[in-house]
Amino acid sequence: MNTPAASGAASTEIDLLIRPQWIIPVEPAGLTLSGHALAVHNGLIVALLPDEEALQRFRPRQTLDLPGQVLLPGLVNLHTHAAMSLLRGFAGIEHVFINGNPAGKTPLAQQKKGSFNLWEIRNGGGGWVHPFHLHMEEHRVVMRNGKDSVPAPDAGHPDDASKEDLINLDPSESVIVYRGFRD
Repeated sequence: MNTPAASGAASTEIDLLIRPQWIIPVEPAGLTLSGHALAVHNGLIVALLPDEEALQRFRPRQTLDLPGQVLLPGLVNLHTHAAMSLLRGFAGIEHVFINGNPAGKTPLAQQKKGSFNLWEIRNGGGGWVHPFHLHMEEHRVVMRNGKDSVPAPDAGHPDDASKEDLINLDPSESVIVYRGFRD
């Protein structure tokens, strides 16, 4: 619940004070704090301290009370598919295709909120299994290699039976995924 900032004797004005039931900081590992607050100003965390101390030290413009909720650090998924990037186009072979276009040359989708699409994703070669990760929205495999996956998913791909953001494509394999766009 958002509440307006309360006036008081606090000395430092900040933009936001977040007061969840629990805070799990990155360091030290294994620590869970309760009765603590996170102070934010100009988009930066300026303090993590006990609630009472935060209320004495800061005058927030906005306070976000989150009873029964946990505040976790934002985890950034930094990863690369170096082998795919380095070998893309090697000997004239493209490896992953989206709707018939090489993945690196596929136009960006301009989807409206609340819409959906069916996308074909194909491993065009290279002789290896390619895990294909689609960011931001989950999808559902509806067809693998021309066979309907909805009533009877491929036993070799149990992840086809659930909502996922990763598709494992064996060499020369093709899937059609249903993808909704919530945001």
